[in-house]
Amino acid sequence: MAMKTYAKYLVAIVFFLGSGHTKNTFPRKWPENSYGRVETRQRNEEAGSRFDYEQDASSDFRHEQRRYQPDLHTYDPAVDPEAVVPLKSNYVEVSGWPLKKATLGQISAVSFDNAGNVVIFHRANHVWDASTFDNQDNYRKKDEGPIEQNTIITYNPESGRIVHQWGANLFYLPHGLTVDQEGHVFLTDVALHQVFKFPPRGGQGKPLMVLGERFIQGNDRNHFCKPTSVAVTKSGDFFVADGYCNHRVIKFNEKGEFLLNFGRRTLPSDGIPHRPAPTELSIPHSLALAEEKNLVCVADRENGRIQCFRIDNGTFVGQIAPREFGRRLFSVAYTPLQGGMLFAVNGPDLYNDNFPVHGFAVGITSRQVVATFGNFNQPHDIAVSFDGKEVYVVELDPHKISKFVEKSTGNSTVQRVENPAKVEDSPAVVEVTESAHQFLPIIEESPHVLPQSVEVLIVVAALVSISMVAVIFVLVRKRGPCCYWFCNKKWHFRRTPSETFKLGHLLDPHSGFELVGQEMSDEEIDNESDSLTNSFTTKA
Repeated sequence: MAMKTYAKYLVAIVFFLGSGHTKNTFPRKWPENSYGRVETRQRNEEAGSRFDYEQDASSDFRHEQRRYQPDLHTYDPAVDPEAVVPLKSNYVEVSGWPLKKATLGQISAVSFDNAGNVVIFHRANHVWDASTFDNQDNYRKKDEGPIEQNTIITYNPESGRIVHQWGANLFYLPHGLTVDQEGHVFLTDVALHQVFKFPPRGGQGKPLMVLGERFIQGNDRNHFCKPTSVAVTKSGDFFVADGYCNHRVIKFNEKGEFLLNFGRRTLPSDGIPHRPAPTELSIPHSLALAEEKNLVCVADRENGRIQCFRIDNGTFVGQIAPREFGRRLFSVAYTPLQGGMLFAVNGPDLYNDNFPVHGFAVGITSRQVVATFGNFNQPHDIAVSFDGKEVYVVELDPHKISKFVEKSTGNSTVQRVENPAKVEDSPAVVEVTESAHQFLPIIEESPHVLPQSVEVLIVVAALVSISMVAVIFVLVRKRGPCCYWFCNKKWHFRRTPSETFKLGHLLDPHSGFELVGQEMSDEEIDNESDSLTNSFTTKA
């Protein structure tokens, strides 16, 4: 009876897992076409870190733009800029900002500090051109020393005045900058192949943490190769985009200890155009966190898309690739405004000089571009305030930082957020949609690291295995280690033809094996034959 009950429960569970009821039970399943509108995009693919000596070495910006370019295998037809429908801009540029024009070099990064000030990272008189690195990604200009000017400048967002600056004689080729909620400043230097964590506003100029080996590139847990960006969670864990060579994202805990990594180089096409697969990266150039959705989103630069992964385990969740992005996407930022908005900036198209270069506001649930703003030449990074009312874009050339504010509607006015951490706890300011049908659904923190489909298969396999082991165990206990119908001649040779096999026969008590001779005597053979003959005669 126990076996029958167990079998009924097992069958019920298997049917339930295979039925449509699991769609509601496991809401992490993505809707159809979960990879976004990638089928409408025309792609290039990364074919390795090929150094292009043909570029103009005298240019201040073009070689960073073309340092790691794919073999030019485009899809036909290419993206036509006239086919991209212009959208209404909800943001206008603030003229005359910043107030004082500081002497800046290539501006590689922009962020907000925990007081709401705007912080930039620039290269002063150092440039990235064709002579900067050799074929093994080693920095060639170490003898020139670090940048002597201050490389980190903090601006008051309202007046545009410089509040603070630091970073002289520390960096060679600045790239990424992020300020966490406690004011710590995370920076990347592509020449040093290192990631730094400094005290608020730089402290005394001594880092609290340094990851990577000075001027030594690598692809293990302790080395980077031109890291591009950092994103820091509320818990102190942080992600590093190890972008130009290794095409991966690495997660560390607050002590700088390795936790996990995800992403891989976009596979070469061997001359055959193909769309890059999910998790393939071609220069992960920027990172943005949507912590209430358990997402870290990556600007996949040379694949022209945003890819999003789970914060807790790095599992791929989905991608966003509207036509408006074109072939290249340089930076992405996030605000929980209106249920979650991603702000991004694309880059110049290497095949079409007329393709528009703009900033974009994208609904993270709809995957649609809802607004565009600005006209840029060589944008490199973007930052958005927590309330989504201010957006900043920095460029390599011209050396410029642009401020955009949301257009006023009716009697409303533009209001800044002085302390984003406090606003986050106020549901009256930001309403976060938690619909189960979101493009990027809110995913609860979970220790599981496997996708739901794999988890279901494992559960089913485990149940089936347990059932088989239980049946075998019962057979062995009841009938011994060999199968009943081969070992027990009583059932095979002494049953009548009218008897059929019954499961109960397998469960009959048995005292074990009976000792028999290796050869049967003539008398035993005759008795056995007589028994079979009488049985069939009686039946007839």
